Amino acid sequence: MNSGSESLHAKSLRRRSEDLQRRLESLGVSVSTKGLVNEAVENVIAVADDAYSEGKGTWELGVYRTLHQSVRRLLVERKDGASNALPNADADILQAINKTVTMVDALLLKLHGKTKASKQAVDLLDPIAQGFVTQFFQEQTIQPVVLAQQMVQVSLAIRHDSSHLRTSLSWGRQSSQKSLQSSITSDSSYATPLQSETFITSWRNFDVLEFATRCDAEEASVGPLEKLSMELFEHFDLFKTLPLKRSSVKRFLADIEVSYRDNDYHNGVHAADVTQAAAYFIESSLQDQIEPIHIFALLLSAVVHDVGHPGLNNAYLVARQTDVAERWNNVSVNENGHLYTANTLLKQYDVLKDFADDDRVLVLKLLQKMVLCTDMEVHADLVKKVIEAVEREFDKEAGLLKPVKEWGEVWIPLAFALHCADISNPARPYDLALYWANAIVEEFFKQGDLQRGFQMSVPGFMDRRLASPAGTQSSQLGFIKVIVKPSLELLDSYMPQAAAELLSHIETNIERYEDDVNKALMIDTRTV
Repeated sequence: MNSGSESLHAKSLRRRSEDLQRRLESLGVSVSTKGLVNEAVENVIAVADDAYSEGKGTWELGVYRTLHQSVRRLLVERKDGASNALPNADADILQAINKTVTMVDALLLKLHGKTKASKQAVDLLDPIAQGFVTQFFQEQTIQPVVLAQQMVQVSLAIRHDSSHLRTSLSWGRQSSQKSLQSSITSDSSYATPLQSETFITSWRNFDVLEFATRCDAEEASVGPLEKLSMELFEHFDLFKTLPLKRSSVKRFLADIEVSYRDNDYHNGVHAADVTQAAAYFIESSLQDQIEPIHIFALLLSAVVHDVGHPGLNNAYLVARQTDVAERWNNVSVNENGHLYTANTLLKQYDVLKDFADDDRVLVLKLLQKMVLCTDMEVHADLVKKVIEAVEREFDKEAGLLKPVKEWGEVWIPLAFALHCADISNPARPYDLALYWANAIVEEFFKQGDLQRGFQMSVPGFMDRRLASPAGTQSSQLGFIKVIVKPSLELLDSYMPQAAAELLSHIETNIERYEDDVNKALMIDTRTV
């Protein structure tokens, strides 16, 4: 295609492809690899241009992002493999890229090809890739960038031997379950976990909205985040095992809570919900695997993980060239802001004053790692790190996965635990899950209204004009199937009891959401 006749959209894609080509050059990849990528990019640009000329194109952009991000990540792995003198690194990566491009071809054919041809293309894919393609077209309310991140994860799975990966994760689950069974045998207090849980660490009995309402009704002006956090610090004996002063911690928590903004979703009650989820993870699966300082760091990170959130996502802050985006170099803008506020207040209230230097450094390092990993942009990379860590930390001689505190990089399982806690509200009991789903949709709609006011494009999931009956449930189904459920299944490798509890709720909520969507479709059909 002559670049002079291309649409503005295709030209934009071509500029991005040139960036990809520069990366190829800098990595010094083989001519065959560059030729393969060049051909794939040209095909995607051509299809995208045709689609835009017909008034379509959102999904073509999504397809292009899947190719761009996946190939880039695979090429980085190729470079790492070469530097570590891994055998057949170039051929291995080339094969993975080939499979990735095949998946992209299937996506494009499914978009524009005939039914029979598109089905045949999908049938030829790896089962993992088939699942991704199916989700790509079922979950049209998911942001293309999230789909692209999922594609990266799929590509990395293709990169590795799938059977080896499944075996590794199976080892992790078995070892965690063995450890849990050992604890149950040696300590009768674990015989009935739900009975031994206190209210504030119960997944089934704790309702953060009711908890917040009770806090508001009490005469003392203590918010739900401060109250819950203080109770959890007491529950896990942190004031006894660590050099923490109650007065300092209490003032810190109070200031953090008032620093949360009154958003529909990213507010202090959400922070309390995530903190309680982290506490459940600790109580049910982590307490015997980590040290008190790790418990403190995880709870602290949950408390502050969204402090000061403006109710606007990173993409908006970057697109509007805001001062805060400039301050953080357009990288994890919100998350860096949360971390800065937390560090400022920790210092202001001398929370870590009495810690030994090494312990203070450790807490701050864990805090940084965990809060930054709540950025959905790093979801795929974090998942990859967890998979690799589980493989490394499995003790083949003992047939067990090492306790988290013995892992070479303790921050990885802790960061993933916080990430799962942050996206765990779809696994709450149905009414509570639906409340949070409606809250995030309304926050998205408000951003969409703002973008429309600035004459910016508005993604479908942020456009209230496209709202439909059971639209929230439909959106949640996509988020659950693409992000939440796979994350919890990975969490099962080292936190089986917590993962099992949340996954059971996930399955129930999927059924309820699907029922809601089907009823809405039936009503809509009758109306027509």
